[in-house]
Amino acid sequence: MNGKNLSSEPILMFTITPAVFAGLPAHKPRILIVSLRDLGDALLAAALGPAVRFLRPDAETWLLTFRRNASIIEGVPGIDGVITVEDKPNLPDLLSDLRCLWNRFEWSVCTLTSDRAFYYGFAAGRKQVMHETQDRLRRNLISDLIPLDDSAHQLDRIAALLAPIARETGKSSVPEVHPYAPYSALSAEDSQWCRESPFVVLHMSGKYSDKDVAREVWRAVAKCVVAEGFRIAFTGGGSEKEEVQIKDATSEQPPESWRNFSGKLTFGRTGALLRKASLYVGVDTSATHVAAAVGLKTIAIFGSGSISRWGPAPCRGHRHYSDIAVLQRSNGVTILKNPALADCRQCRRGHLTRCPRSADTSLAFCLQTFPTDVVGNEVRRQLASETSCRARESIAA
Repeated sequence: MNGKNLSSEPILMFTITPAVFAGLPAHKPRILIVSLRDLGDALLAAALGPAVRFLRPDAETWLLTFRRNASIIEGVPGIDGVITVEDKPNLPDLLSDLRCLWNRFEWSVCTLTSDRAFYYGFAAGRKQVMHETQDRLRRNLISDLIPLDDSAHQLDRIAALLAPIARETGKSSVPEVHPYAPYSALSAEDSQWCRESPFVVLHMSGKYSDKDVAREVWRAVAKCVVAEGFRIAFTGGGSEKEEVQIKDATSEQPPESWRNFSGKLTFGRTGALLRKASLYVGVDTSATHVAAAVGLKTIAIFGSGSISRWGPAPCRGHRHYSDIAVLQRSNGVTILKNPALADCRQCRRGHLTRCPRSADTSLAFCLQTFPTDVVGNEVRRQLASETSCRARESIAA
């Protein structure tokens, strides 16, 4: 197994079987990062790879995540192998996984404190680290528990988990963890489309409905983008809901002004598309993190989600956000909240608690009543700046 794993090299990906580990050099130290939740969680967890490599250049760094999240690991530096598991295994399969993993890794770094993360992390690592918890079993069995800073961004929270590894290697501190963006080359046809004229990426939906913004907002944004002389690239997972959203947003726009990439690109190719765009506008979802990570100008529309913890981290500069500010900017990232409901915290994520103010409680009232002019004005402002920059570059050339 290659310990360098440059972004152009394929990452080894496995399901858990005894044969996987039987073929690996026994003397090679390995560190496992465990992230068993959503795509965005795995995306941020994988960003630990370069920091682990800096602390332990002698070790391989592996990531354990759900099989549905494996698509994010394209072109990520510092990750040598990926182990994928099912979301809801039956008990015999779970016990089989734990037996196969038992003590295979020098360290396991559990980025979340869920039961599944605990089971896999405890089994896999001869030493384990996770955030402090009130659970007595975890407190007794996990070798290193790190205090949780509730005010910190998620990247800073999980970076703190590397402190025991840093101390063990004589390092005085943990290196700064930066967001990463997966990358895989676009097809020749898609690359040609990107070169024809400038475009804006719109990502209108996340996994959970409580992140959906009112359709009239997206119609207004699409109209604004085309009026400013830019094309539109729609990205997403290709769900039926997203197809309806795209049809609605483009109902008044000429066919040549937009292209539907939703469900047609891998996560790595989405990263490549974003690198070629002029602007990104999207909701609180994993693609928004990728847009910010590649350095693309990013407008993120937030509802009740915690911006201080999950706000898209720019590729450079600070990631310290407020949960109630209606407009925040940080090194190319702009975060918008509904000005009339910025301090409303009556709902959380839709799969946990429903919004009591919405007729459809799976939707967030603050996003369904989001003022179209707030988003439209910000899009116009940023596209005008982009057009001005292009004009100056043309004159200089």
